[in-house]
Amino acid sequence: MVKVLPEEKITPADELRSLLGECERALGKLRGSGSNALSILHGLDRIAELMPQLEARGVDLRPEQARLSTLHGQLHRKASALLRELRASGGLAAARQTMQPDPAHWWWYLDEEVRAARRRGLQRLLLSLLVLAALLAAASLVYRRFLAPDPLTVQVQTLQMEAEQFLDQGDYASALARFEEAQALRPDNVELHLWRGALYELTGQEEKAAEAFSAARALSEAADFHMSRGQVYVRLGQGEKALAEAQAILEADPQSPRGYYLLGNARELQGRVAEALAAYEQASRLAEERNEVELMALARVRLAFLMQQGILLFTPTPAP
Repeated sequence: MVKVLPEEKITPADELRSLLGECERALGKLRGSGSNALSILHGLDRIAELMPQLEARGVDLRPEQARLSTLHGQLHRKASALLRELRASGGLAAARQTMQPDPAHWWWYLDEEVRAARRRGLQRLLLSLLVLAALLAAASLVYRRFLAPDPLTVQVQTLQMEAEQFLDQGDYASALARFEEAQALRPDNVELHLWRGALYELTGQEEKAAEAFSAARALSEAADFHMSRGQVYVRLGQGEKALAEAQAILEADPQSPRGYYLLGNARELQGRVAEALAAYEQASRLAEERNEVELMALARVRLAFLMQQGILLFTPTPAP
């Protein structure tokens, strides 16, 4: 005689837990599920029916509520993926038309939620772009009105840059032509007078050089004139002439940090490194005493550079 075993009875609470597990697994394996992704939504429908019934019986559903809340959050995050899976079978809208679900079951309206989220994202992007455009327009207006150099200044600066490029190439005639053109636009620019004077000297036009230097001297103080002309000579690699300018500054002010800095430049060009180091040290000390921070920094940079060069030059080569 065959003994018949009694069938195990499945309670609503068991069904609820089973449905939660099935939905969790289906959502975890959503990719490639196609129209089977609808089982998640049907499962949520049944869960929504069971929950009130069990709560009415006094069943403690706190663990299940926590699982359901997590499931809802995951479904919100994976809404776009679920919609892609359903696209081949007509999409969620078609399934919703067939099922006519309870409007309270928001999971059947995920497509509308995704569209709304995209609209909000687009609106935020457009707003950000509008704000950015307004800020850029305001910045441009402020720059043009208060900060931008006038067209004449831009033209002069462009000519100076071109002249310096020709200097780097050793083309003094072309550089001089650019400085002359810039000077015609800015007759009172001391730096341009000095550059013209130095280049007139280099090209054998002594009378024009004297006129240019005289114009520069009339527009500046003596120390400023000698310092600026000395820097031009340094730029052109003329150490002896730079030295004469440094000496002129130090004759007028024996404690001039600028005079010692220019002296260091001149001695460096002449290859007299020890004397250059001494001059830069003096320039740094005096600049610090006078609180000329920028000049002090320049002197210390040259000091460090020359000291490093000395280390490289005199470090013995290790024996093989």
